[in-house]
Amino acid sequence: MYAIYEGILGSWYSHDPLVCEDSGAPLEETVGPGPGDLYYLLVPRNDNEEGAYGSDSIGAPRPAGASPCVTPRVLAPCPP
Repeated sequence: MYAIYEGILGSWYSHDPLVCEDSGAPLEETVGPGPGDLYYLLVPRNDNEEGAYGSDSIGAPRPAGASPCVTPRVLAPCPP
């Protein structure tokens, strides 16, 4: 399953849920860009947790938006 978030470019933590559930195989959602400069995040998820939201320009993990679809998973850095 996947969740799809939409945010405003330049405000990198502004993403809110656009679609909270898509079964995946293959992804069958059609998302058309709305007005303005937007970005989209495709986040893997299961019934209980979501995966990572990606990283910002300095490599820091992007946090969940104000209203995640399900509880974000806390991801630890990979061991050296």
